Amino acid sequence: MASQIGSLLRRVAAAQQPQDQPGKRMNSFGFKGVIFIALALLALVTVLGSFYTIDSGKVGVIQTFGRYQDVVSAPGLHWKRPFIDTVLEKDVKLQTATYAGTDDGEDGDGIINKPHLDVLDAKNVSYDIELSVMFTPVAEKMPEILSTYGENYFDKKINPIVRDVVRDVGGKYSVESIADHRDAINSEIRSRLVEEFKNLPFLFGDAALRKLQLPQNIMQKIVGVQEAKQEEERLKIINRQAEQNKQITITNAQAEKEKIIIAAQADAESTLTRAKAQAEANQRISQSLTPLLVKQNQVEKWSGTVPTVMSGEGTGLLFNMGEIGK
Repeated sequence: MASQIGSLLRRVAAAQQPQDQPGKRMNSFGFKGVIFIALALLALVTVLGSFYTIDSGKVGVIQTFGRYQDVVSAPGLHWKRPFIDTVLEKDVKLQTATYAGTDDGEDGDGIINKPHLDVLDAKNVSYDIELSVMFTPVAEKMPEILSTYGENYFDKKINPIVRDVVRDVGGKYSVESIADHRDAINSEIRSRLVEEFKNLPFLFGDAALRKLQLPQNIMQKIVGVQEAKQEEERLKIINRQAEQNKQITITNAQAEKEKIIIAAQADAESTLTRAKAQAEANQRISQSLTPLLVKQNQVEKWSGTVPTVMSGEGTGLLFNMGEIGK
């Protein structure tokens, strides 16, 4: 801007010089005109430069002679005092710090990339944790954040808290059992960070455990244990199936046995019922027979033929009735 003003002044001065005397100095009127134009341009630039805009998701922190003002500028158009106030535009959107890989990554819009966290387990065996932590700077407290921690507030305050919490929580478990406690580790890290952020000018969003990277020898041991457990579960399933089949066979046999018993009992009861009925019928028939009825029945059934042989009563003699009749 200064070079543009200087160039404009030189062109104005050249225009004020008489055409027939190019080497003669500017007269007093031309000099005053240059000064007036210069002051007008300077005033215009100063006024225009005093206006500034703040984008959405950001706030403006005003710095006056090196001191941060308590009031921040919201998104929109604002005015500041020229040559006195300086405006710093700071992001107050959700910030995500990702701990993964082995090196610091390039940070993006609201993304902070950090290497994974080294943790010592309960037996001092080293393993790695990868996770993401989300937080938001409190817009109204951005002057306090800059005054206390500076512009690199994440590395100065938040990063040490995250590292200490993760290492403290992760150090309670052994690497052999850590896979079984993944949810418990993630939950405790989240709850601990909630407590740590309560007194900070930041709002805690969430913490998500991404990966547990164990040493290779531990991984092989865990795989072996898991395979053994899977084989044990498979054998248990086979034994349960065999026991179920056995119970089914026993149940079927008992059902068949009961079926036979029921059939035999039914047959016996049926036979007994028929015998009782026959006995009752015979008894009734016997009761209804009289000597006269028997003789009458015999007469009715006699064919008229005289018996050929008949024994004498009490004599022990046999008579041939056919021969006697001749």
